Amino acid sequence: MQTITTHSHAKLNLRLKIIGRRTDGYHELSMLNVLIGLHDTLQIRLEGGDGSVLFSMKGRGSSEIPNDKGNLCVQAAIRLIERTQRNDVNILIELDKRIPAGGGFGGGSSNAAAVLSAVHEALGQPLDEVELAKLALSIGADVPYFLRGASQVCVGGIGEQLHIDRSSSLRSTPVFLILGLPHLGTPVVFQEAGYSTRMENSVKKPTNSFPEEYGLLLSLIQNDLEIAASSLCGLLKETLAALRALNCGRVGMTGSGSGVFILPKDQTGFHIEDVEKLEEYCLSHALELVKSSII
Repeated sequence: MQTITTHSHAKLNLRLKIIGRRTDGYHELSMLNVLIGLHDTLQIRLEGGDGSVLFSMKGRGSSEIPNDKGNLCVQAAIRLIERTQRNDVNILIELDKRIPAGGGFGGGSSNAAAVLSAVHEALGQPLDEVELAKLALSIGADVPYFLRGASQVCVGGIGEQLHIDRSSSLRSTPVFLILGLPHLGTPVVFQEAGYSTRMENSVKKPTNSFPEEYGLLLSLIQNDLEIAASSLCGLLKETLAALRALNCGRVGMTGSGSGVFILPKDQTGFHIEDVEKLEEYCLSHALELVKSSII
């Protein structure tokens, strides 16, 4: 029997641009992604068996998250067993959730990538890097990003094109997260965005690098799904507008929402008066303010 304990981190899309749509319906994206300190914890146990996958979960929102084949963790384990034909092992997964579901932080995809990475290594790495990446993409568009394990990554295509930024220029940059807004489903938000197949011939290209200057990075924070998400959730629209009016830092939405983040005006940290404004706003609107940092 082998037991592995690992963390799976949340991500932020500092920039998310839709640059086209493929004939299969998937959207071509250009994103600037970073990992943050907020994480889930997984304990994964491998033992002799018949290829079964057993899953249990506790923590934040666990009652609202699928605990069967609808969970990406379980899908990752099942598909890896099938792909490697290792029906002689059972995989037992215990997940302790801290990353909120339905917020655009990629918690489920991060969990799946952690399971893939840990179990694949425990099985002796039977797949090459390309095969493992393809398996990751078949589980979810964000899974290849998390599987790479790098923080600052320019992501293109539907999630499979990864350009690692090795400067680590944003490491340790503090960030505030606003949690507690209504969950939004990714397919519903994309449908609301209403991008047509006419975008397939777009000449726009994905971004392949992070700007070196912090101020320039702040100016690039943008999410093409924000308007659609805001139209589906009036509280999200109201919150984004109010936070921007406070002028405590650069405000953005991650993924398809409804998670909101704030980066400081100065990379060294937030001013005390700005923190107080954010705390007061969240307290008065029954929202949760969580401090984290880019890793």
